[in-house]
Amino acid sequence: MVWFFSFSQSFAQLIDQSVDRPLIGDGREDIDIRYAVFVEVSVSQSSLDYRVDAGLVFERGAGVFLTDSARRTDLPRGLWVGNNLMVYTNSSTGYSWEIGANSYAWTVRFPGNQIFVSPTSDGYPAKTVVHVGFARQHPVYAGTQYGWVRLERETADAKNAFREDGTAKQITFMPTAFAVNPIPDQPIRAGEPPDLPQLISEVLPPEDGLPTRVRVSWASRWSSMRLESAVELGNPVQWSPVFEVTGTEAVFELPEDGQLYLRLAYVP
Repeated sequence: MVWFFSFSQSFAQLIDQSVDRPLIGDGREDIDIRYAVFVEVSVSQSSLDYRVDAGLVFERGAGVFLTDSARRTDLPRGLWVGNNLMVYTNSSTGYSWEIGANSYAWTVRFPGNQIFVSPTSDGYPAKTVVHVGFARQHPVYAGTQYGWVRLERETADAKNAFREDGTAKQITFMPTAFAVNPIPDQPIRAGEPPDLPQLISEVLPPEDGLPTRVRVSWASRWSSMRLESAVELGNPVQWSPVFEVTGTEAVFELPEDGQLYLRLAYVP
């Protein structure tokens, strides 16, 4: 099949997608995941050829991509990403810090600017959305941090690269979301936010001469978390430990303005 597309438009689109940028900016360049798209261009008298390669890369090797027991890097949404998974490898050395998402070739034939698009490799055939799990050294605490990256593209079929109006569809996987569990050594479900402790509040009516109070509690399995309070949510917020805690609950008198700022903080 032959598509007609102007040379200047196709060139601009490919160059715009030639990027190399970190996905997680936490000030630790040695453990950033980077998303890379590389474009190679070659010119002859009769054609202009592009090769596009896209993938995820761990810089330095302070982290690893993960795979389930079926050895696939596309993790089903909702699967726990944690120490239940294996380290991804695609090399004889037994480890790899890079995952190829997909690559394809564009050829512009002269004269007439006829464009041919064909896949050269595809890590996720027929898929337009994938979730890739990873583990890395926690950037703040001792232990491992687990997370996932979502990759999306508009079409998985290079032969269906153009719409009827001649505009190009997105063939290259691009990162659209990621999440990490901020607590070390705790898993996270692929494609979902981390399962973190939630504060439950209950208003206690006045009784026995006591004013209106608020009781807050959280699940007993999070007993290692520290309850903290703040007077106001300024910038920066000044959080202080709450010492009047019994087990996993605490009771406060309701302030006159009705505002009570509390949070649970991880303490190693």
